Order: sequence, then structure tokens, then C-alpha cells
Amino acid sequence: MLPIEKGDTGLTGNYYLGLQEFEDMSFAIHLLRQDDVFIDVGSNLGSYSLLASGVAKANSFAIEPVPATYDRLTQNIGVNFLGNKISAKCLALSTPSNSSDGIKLKFSSDRGCMNSFVDNSYKGSTISVDVSTLDEECKDLEPTLIKIDVEGFEEDVLKGASETLAKSSLLAVIIEGQTESVNQLFRDAGYIDVNYLPLVRKIEPHTNRVSNRIWIKKDKMDKVKNLLSTAPVQVVYGNKF
Repeated sequence: MLPIEKGDTGLTGNYYLGLQEFEDMSFAIHLLRQDDVFIDVGSNLGSYSLLASGVAKANSFAIEPVPATYDRLTQNIGVNFLGNKISAKCLALSTPSNSSDGIKLKFSSDRGCMNSFVDNSYKGSTISVDVSTLDEECKDLEPTLIKIDVEGFEEDVLKGASETLAKSSLLAVIIEGQTESVNQLFRDAGYIDVNYLPLVRKIEPHTNRVSNRIWIKKDKMDKVKNLLSTAPVQVVYGNKF
């Protein structure tokens, strides 16, 4: 169930298309199993968490920094009766230097789904939010999959995520940013970038035909392929995948 309002581009795409980011969302659904841990960084209104927990039955941890968006996120969790599967935090994730005690980051609050970190030159409405690192938030968790969508600040999140990226439980990361510095961080951590073909359950070398990028741990590739190929068939708008 999706309570949609005007401007909710993160949800309306799913309404019109079934799955707005078909390859990446299918990858999440096919990879995750019941009670796996999914970390949703930059959750926005919760599309990925709702799929991970509502369809794959994983336990999701949704992190969204903008309070107004966070309130909508918790509403979406509630109306889908997923409060026992999705935990939400109103928090920004950044580098260790930006997450020291007492430091807050300034975010825009008037750009809907596109709200992001801004500096003092921003003329619109802003709000200050608490900051942590992905390593701190995952220190007691064993994630299987992480999704990161933080409107251009993916590198900052990754600089606070070295311990998390090295966890043996973690199989893959779905990320929006595709700068060379972000890509190199993943390569240095032992990941390889791929495209996923959901209709045939196949992985292929990455090409730039998709906006996001999927990074899989090299030494977990066989496990990932097995999980993808054996996942239950799903149906969206009458189409099986």
C-alpha cells in the first residue's frame, strides 16, 4: 500500500511502472531471504524497505535524515503493518569527522524527494539533523544488502563504512553515485560492479545503461548467483520475474 501525494516521485514511479528501478529492486527481492538484514541509507519514503520487508520478509533498517520525509516514511511503514520488520531512524550518515559529538549537518527541507546536504549559500528552507556513520549504525548488525541513495554524498557515507563493507555477512551494495572515487572505494574493498537481468536471473558485467550500480563482493559471487537463481517467482502487474 502506497499513500501517494503530489510530488512523491519515489513512490509514483512504482505506482505507474510496478517497480520504478526494476533491475535494482528485483535484485534486492531476489537476493534477500526471510530475516536477512537490509540497510536502506537515504530511505526517503521507503520504497526499498517496503519491498525488502514486505516481499522478501527481511528485517530492514531505514535511515532518512529529513524529518518531514521521515514522518512520511514511518506512515508508510505503519499502513503496511511492517513496524515489526522495519526500524526507522531520522539521521544523516557521513564521514567520521562529520559525525563527532554535537555536530549537525544542514539539509534542504523544501525539495521533496530531492532534499540533500546544503551549505550556507542555500537560499531555501533548511533543517539541522543529527549525524552518524554507517559503521556506527551497523556495529551490532550483520547486513546482507545495503542500498545507498544520498543525492551525491555517497562518498562521504562510504568513508564512514569501511568496517561495514568488510563484514562477512555483506553480499552486495546498491548505490546511486557513480563517480570514479566512489567506484575505487568499492574496488579497493574487494567488490565488482555488475548489471542484473531479473527476467533471466543473470548477472553481467556493468554497463552504463542503468542509473544505479550494483557492487557484489568478489568472493561471494557464487553465493549471490545461487540466491538469485533460487528466489521465489514474483508477479508485478501480471508480469513474472
